[in-house]
Amino acid sequence: SQPISKARTQNAAGDCGTSISVPVASTATGNLIIVALGNDSDTTVLSVTDNAPGGSNTYVQAVARGTTGDPHGSSHLWYAKNSKSGATSVTATFAASNCTKQIIVAEYSGVDTVSPLDQTQSNNSGFTSSGSWTSNSTAATIQANELLIGIGFQFYAKTGPVWTPGT
Repeated sequence: SQPISKARTQNAAGDCGTSISVPVASTATGNLIIVALGNDSDTTVLSVTDNAPGGSNTYVQAVARGTTGDPHGSSHLWYAKNSKSGATSVTATFAASNCTKQIIVAEYSGVDTVSPLDQTQSNNSGFTSSGSWTSNSTAATIQANELLIGIGFQFYAKTGPVWTPGT
């Protein structure tokens, strides 16, 4: 399934705060909305909401990546299944102020509207002090034509990860 819309934003330098928002193309009914978040600390994400008419879609946290002692970033993945139509903005709220944060939103059609998530995998090792990414996590597909989502955020001037698809 190809995304039918995508949006990305990063806060401006020095724009510290507990939330970040991104405008999105008006969402459609019955889709899957994926929200990937990155921040420069191990601060948790309290909520993800949107401005759909009649009330926000319900966002569920799929993956919260802690930093295992390295306070230089964490990644979070949230989703809303069987979306309502008409949302034009998505907002994430963090538990504490962050000065570097990013949000990426993608909307997919044709995904199971009842149970779109059948597994998660998280690599809590992340970026090493030597300037390389660890690679110790895999997720095997269970069915044909599965949608795989991978996220990784890079906040510093080092080379980011190379994603290698399996067979």
